[in-house]
Amino acid sequence: MGAAGRSVFSTVIVATAVMLSAACSFDPKGGSSSGGTNQTPPVASTPIAACSASCTDFPTSPVIAAGAPSSAPSAFAGAGSGAGPCITEPEDGTLLPNNWLRPRIKLSAPAATLFEIRIHADPEANDLLVYTAQDSWTMDKTMWQGLAAHAQETPIVVSVRALGSSGVTAASTARFTVAPVGANGQMVYWALRGFDASNPNNTELFGFAVGEESVASVLKVQAVQQTSSGVSVGCIGCHTATPDGAFVGFTGNYPWPNALASVESTDNGATPAFLGAPGIAALTQDWHGIITFSGQHWSDGDHIGITSQSTQALDPMASLVWMELDSGDSGTIARQGDPAGAAAPNFSHDGTKIVYTSTNANQDGRMGVGTADLYTVPYAARAGGVATPVAGAAESDFAEYYPAFSPDDKFVAFNRLSQNDANTTPTGEPYEGGMYFNPAAEIWVVPAAGGTAIRLQANDPPACTPAVLPDTLVYPNTAGWDNSWAKWAPLVASAGGKSYYWLIFSSYRYDISPPRGQLYMTAVVTTELGVETYPAVYLWNQDLTTSNHTPAWDEFKIPPIP
Repeated sequence: MGAAGRSVFSTVIVATAVMLSAACSFDPKGGSSSGGTNQTPPVASTPIAACSASCTDFPTSPVIAAGAPSSAPSAFAGAGSGAGPCITEPEDGTLLPNNWLRPRIKLSAPAATLFEIRIHADPEANDLLVYTAQDSWTMDKTMWQGLAAHAQETPIVVSVRALGSSGVTAASTARFTVAPVGANGQMVYWALRGFDASNPNNTELFGFAVGEESVASVLKVQAVQQTSSGVSVGCIGCHTATPDGAFVGFTGNYPWPNALASVESTDNGATPAFLGAPGIAALTQDWHGIITFSGQHWSDGDHIGITSQSTQALDPMASLVWMELDSGDSGTIARQGDPAGAAAPNFSHDGTKIVYTSTNANQDGRMGVGTADLYTVPYAARAGGVATPVAGAAESDFAEYYPAFSPDDKFVAFNRLSQNDANTTPTGEPYEGGMYFNPAAEIWVVPAAGGTAIRLQANDPPACTPAVLPDTLVYPNTAGWDNSWAKWAPLVASAGGKSYYWLIFSSYRYDISPPRGQLYMTAVVTTELGVETYPAVYLWNQDLTTSNHTPAWDEFKIPPIP
């Protein structure tokens, strides 16, 4: 991407941030995941066939695909020379659940007219050879299911050569591995058309289950029935799942009341049956922030929502509050020892504690300019208690925000960026963007009890990928891809003494024009030796023409996609 293209991109990002601010109370790519007790068992691993060597999932003859001539193999005689094409998918070193989307090979080599893709897996009797004139190729589904069954926990090597005017290049390589476990649940995300969230026709929730290859509309703004009770709904993007998976909670338009809406096809947009006038009155108080729930407090007489409560648009001392949605009762959760305001809470799945952002940067419910650290506080039957900084995620040199508990409450994923990137330009002038829509944001993970924070490998795209958010007059001291809003899959799967956690997040690394946020998946694996992280996996089933943000990964009751 040239300098002119980068400048245009930065202008688009600023316009996006301004319009999102007008429609939503906070960054459309940040927040907390819903809690909940997971009732569905883990997705079963792909059955392992009686094949450990000389497997026949790959055909013996080359695959001639997508405009490649039948003579394509002869064009790649010899070893080739010069730099090979950039392999953007799979990112080198990625880990896939064994029931994930079929692997896609995506390339960047503008001058190439033909590609040779070779895939090697030790258990397979022969390599797979593919010739294509396109810059991407997706593996056949039957082939993928066999490979996922037979080649688990062994590197699968992708080698690509390109043919251009100068001849055949040398091979570029990338490796991915198939896990011995699958993932589960459904992903519901916010799609924005045209960079204008103020138009309700441009903003919509879409969703899909693990392994589904297309997406379906889950909720439109116009379907939200709580609008009949005086809630002005425009932004439905910063959504969290209720523990039963039937509803999403979100914040409406200025002055930021909360709302609940069904995502089930039979009563799409409806409010819960337990939510009467008192509960709606509690939800629709002004100046709320992100709402979060726990499965341990989601039953008759105890439908609890946790959110922040400000007194005005700019309120550094916002409170952490509870709402009992059956009766409409509400109150403040005490945070002894924390003198700052509260934002972006996340209720633990076991219902005993809340992790939140301790900050002086509340601005219209979003994270503006200022400080931000993660704290936990006991729920204690709505009383709260002593607030404790999360060691490793309450560092004075960094802004840490948008926390999300892992499904077993052992880890917290969060956004981190330096205080300098959050607050000032290189000359020391105030930086209006703050934490909101900040390109320097990265995703980290820390033990929920505190400890050493771990930077995810998934923050880094392939080295050959151009930086799409460079230093410019718009972002004078920040550069990056705006990795944000990490949410965990609803269950942890275990095999061979390892525990497999899956996360979804949004990022601006995809090389499209105009640039748009896209969704990625990554893995965090714990072993007896520690924690391992992996590069990101692009979700190629999402709509490339929309900006896709704020994913939630839970056991949603959305209809299956045919």
